[in-house]
Amino acid sequence: MRPITPAVLLLAALCLFTPAAEAQSDDNELTRLRRIVAEQREQLAQKDQRIRDLEARVEALRAELAEARRAAGDRDADATDEAHASETSAASRGPSDSPAGLLAALRDRYRIDLADIDPDAELDDRARAARDARIRRWCLQMNRDLRSQISWSVRFGPVKEAGRGVYHASMTVINPEDGRAIGEPVTIDIPRRFLSRLRDHADRYDHWKLEGVLRPEPRLNAERVTTGVFSTTPLVGPFVDFDFSIDWNSLAGVAEPDPAWGEAPTREGETPRRR
Repeated sequence: MRPITPAVLLLAALCLFTPAAEAQSDDNELTRLRRIVAEQREQLAQKDQRIRDLEARVEALRAELAEARRAAGDRDADATDEAHASETSAASRGPSDSPAGLLAALRDRYRIDLADIDPDAELDDRARAARDARIRRWCLQMNRDLRSQISWSVRFGPVKEAGRGVYHASMTVINPEDGRAIGEPVTIDIPRRFLSRLRDHADRYDHWKLEGVLRPEPRLNAERVTTGVFSTTPLVGPFVDFDFSIDWNSLAGVAEPDPAWGEAPTREGETPRRR
């Protein structure tokens, strides 16, 4: 029988203790993994709760938005009805009878000629350029089609200097049949040859007789789809701003109002403001 050497004893001891050590190590690793899983589950639960809170907030905001849209829709409907009634009244006089009549006529033509333009359409550069070119051609066509001679009864506000030798004043067109003002005043440039007459003799006259040529000047505004809250430029239709000019031929003061007019004129209909 061979003697048991120290090396053999050491080997035997290693064989006995290694499984126990490995088992202890496995237990420690399992405990660590369980702790990580528990922490991740807790974090996931917190995130789930955060998501539920956000979803609830989104639903509340959607409800608020729907209510705001409903209220805005009611206001817009009232404003649309009022504007339509005003526009109908102005249109019945014709495009040459007032700036409001001209705006109404342009809007009618827009609804006929450009009805297929979708303001919400997503267009590539080529399609957008084609649309804008079509609108420009339409604006030029309206300048030719709706240009007209005018003979208006008007009232002017104070003449003011706009700078660089340009003067302007507010002007209200008067219905010659009853003396009622057609819409709100428009701001219009005063030609220099009529400047002194208006500025120096305004107090002598009740109103004026203005004769000239009315030139429609609708223009493309590729960034404008709807009327802005603070906008003073009327919108003919999506992408088209309203404007006009007058070539003055003559201006004569009228000292007294027509006796048939009765009381002082009051606002009627819609008259655009010119930028």
